[in-house]
Amino acid sequence: MGDPAGLLYGRIRDRYREQVILPLMQVPELIRAQDPALQNLPLLQFKGETFLVQVGPRVVSLVTKQNSYPGWPAIRTELVWLLEKIQAAGFVRELSGWACAISTSSLATFSPISGSTCMWTASP
Repeated sequence: MGDPAGLLYGRIRDRYREQVILPLMQVPELIRAQDPALQNLPLLQFKGETFLVQVGPRVVSLVTKQNSYPGWPAIRTELVWLLEKIQAAGFVRELSGWACAISTSSLATFSPISGSTCMWTASP
């Protein structure tokens, strides 16, 4: 299996052309692996027109650009597209959960089912 960020980038680069190395990448891998606070943080960011995709050894996140909220239908469409690309890249062995923070008062939890379909339930 290759580098997860590279495998994913090969599938999303048409929409996310710019790569940014995040500061945590400068911390040695051994230290990141030993510190639970660092294990689920992204190391790379791919910038698209409306969204950012952030990738780390144990995390992939879809983020709206600062001061930009395209609406839930656009977020859901992009999230389903991204989940399809992650699945096609073949580097995910186990899912511990999916979450999408819409605002500080709204959280939806995602459970991927049957291929690229995504199901969600609102949490209080």
